[in-house]
Amino acid sequence: MSGLRTLASICLAAAGVLGIADIAGWRTLSPKSDGFTIQMPGTPESQTKMINDAGVIYPATKFRLVRGNFTYQVAVAKMGPVVRPDQVPQLFANIIGSMAKVEQDQILSNQKLTYQGYPAEAYLLKDPRDWATTVLLCWDGKRSYIVSLKGPNSQLKLSAVKEYMNTFRLLPSR
Repeated sequence: MSGLRTLASICLAAAGVLGIADIAGWRTLSPKSDGFTIQMPGTPESQTKMINDAGVIYPATKFRLVRGNFTYQVAVAKMGPVVRPDQVPQLFANIIGSMAKVEQDQILSNQKLTYQGYPAEAYLLKDPRDWATTVLLCWDGKRSYIVSLKGPNSQLKLSAVKEYMNTFRLLPSR
């Protein structure tokens, strides 16, 4: 468990790092109108669906890439300006709570932070198989972002988490 705690503290700190990486052989994903760019070790599959959340309907797109035992994922929900600043903590709690419930994960740690000037939180989750998931949640005033990397705890290296998370960038709003 101490290895997970060490990974948690370092991963949460890494999520706040703003230096962008350029990872050799990785592809840059910068989907039109989604407001972000990130690098992944290949081309992810994408899926868009409409969400009906208490009568508020908005599109959500998930970009997912599985490489061996690792899953790289970015999800963006274009909610519009329906979430007030004082509601952002509840939004994050709802998102991470849903993720943990679906995956049967335990939330090991979380840290509130500011990411490129926007409210954000970083989390470390662990599932019953001893797989770890690092998660960065961010809200830019119109869209929620979920950036995650999941893999077996014994194989999830800090350097891989840092490399991946450090490539995520929010783009200026148009």
